[in-house]
Amino acid sequence: MSDLNSVEINKRSRLRNDKDYIHIFKYMGSKRELLPEIKEVIATMIEPNDGILDIFAGTGNVGNYLKNDYNIYTNDIQEYTRVITDSIIGASQYKELPSVKATLSELRNHYLSHKKSLSSMLVNTLKISNSFINIEKNSWDEEKRLLYKEFCNSLPSPVNGYATENEEFNRLFNIYLDRSESKNNSFPYCQITFLFSETYFSLEQTIDIDSLKYAIDKTLTHKIFKNVYLSALIHAFSYSSSGTGHFAMFRDLVDVKSVEDTFIYRSKSVWELFEKKLHEIYEYHKFIPNLKYEAYNMDYSVLLKNREIAQNYKLIYADPPYSSVHYSRFYHAIESLVKYDYDIPTFKGRYRSDRHQSPFCQKQNVKGAFELLFRLAKENSASLLLSYADTGMIDLDTIIEISEHNGFKTSVVSIDYDHSTMGRKGHKSNRIKEYLVKSEFPDSFYLVQ
Repeated sequence: MSDLNSVEINKRSRLRNDKDYIHIFKYMGSKRELLPEIKEVIATMIEPNDGILDIFAGTGNVGNYLKNDYNIYTNDIQEYTRVITDSIIGASQYKELPSVKATLSELRNHYLSHKKSLSSMLVNTLKISNSFINIEKNSWDEEKRLLYKEFCNSLPSPVNGYATENEEFNRLFNIYLDRSESKNNSFPYCQITFLFSETYFSLEQTIDIDSLKYAIDKTLTHKIFKNVYLSALIHAFSYSSSGTGHFAMFRDLVDVKSVEDTFIYRSKSVWELFEKKLHEIYEYHKFIPNLKYEAYNMDYSVLLKNREIAQNYKLIYADPPYSSVHYSRFYHAIESLVKYDYDIPTFKGRYRSDRHQSPFCQKQNVKGAFELLFRLAKENSASLLLSYADTGMIDLDTIIEISEHNGFKTSVVSIDYDHSTMGRKGHKSNRIKEYLVKSEFPDSFYLVQ
């Protein structure tokens, strides 16, 4: 068995001001506080300007942190990952971004025009929704809570089979169904308004989100530049939500306090959050000459079987899920925002009908998933750096056994780490050990290549 070297994390305050880091949204399992350690380990495994494949990229933090020194290839089954990595890594291929002043001026005109049109379709419902927003925080009581709950339950949802006596939302449902069947979007956009009003957001906030999505599509055509703006919208989407940092489930409003907590977020301005983050991305942006970058949306096994892509990287960085909870359950709403395909969900939380089920989250499949990961890395002649926790679905000894079975020379760095529970009951974080498992080929491997 390989040696374990213990490294203590004490760099949080420095990283918050690190020029190589930018935050887009709250993400379970983010490697934000481990980035310096990951970078140090990678520097011992490959040379500057070599290619790295971040195969479970999430919000792209690792690839972004390394982009000044290596060529970056990112992958994730979720499409929102590509939007984010395009905005914080891919945009660095361009010396200048479009004029933010001119673009925002045009975008705001489209946004306001769309908001006016969509709001006019929902005048009565919007009036009711805003009447609850206008209630002072300390004025909520049980009677008002029940009235608001009744209003929420009156809107169409998977729970009531999308049946509603609200005529305005009935008309909206017919539009939604037509676009779901035709796969053709048109003015006005209404996906977020129909799916998420009075759940994660207020009705006005969903109208704002749909209006911003329309305005971005109308104003920008270049894929990378559009994704810069979509990333700012993802940020606004995440931070105006009244959830607990993710979208596994919206608040049930079981008491007056939960309603008061919800309405703290209902008053947030989507536009202001969007504009502030967009300027932050612009200020963060820097041109990196000769940067090579590409992003993929594939199942990890499909990507690793692509020999043409494999020629681009020498190291695979793998940060697979640790637990039985699928990420597609936590971030389905962001995926719907990005895909904007009028999917019809069937569960209370509005989970997508196509949400991905990872074998790394399934007890009966997790070992096989790791065996395939290491075997395909070997076939691609790529070293592998694995991030995994001592609370994971599979133990460290088994991972090391799989690595060494595939001919890798294996060593492990152990890091004490506070892992966020993203609002789960009882405590805000767990003290865990994060393992960085280095799987490299012995010198004899290269002699016979």
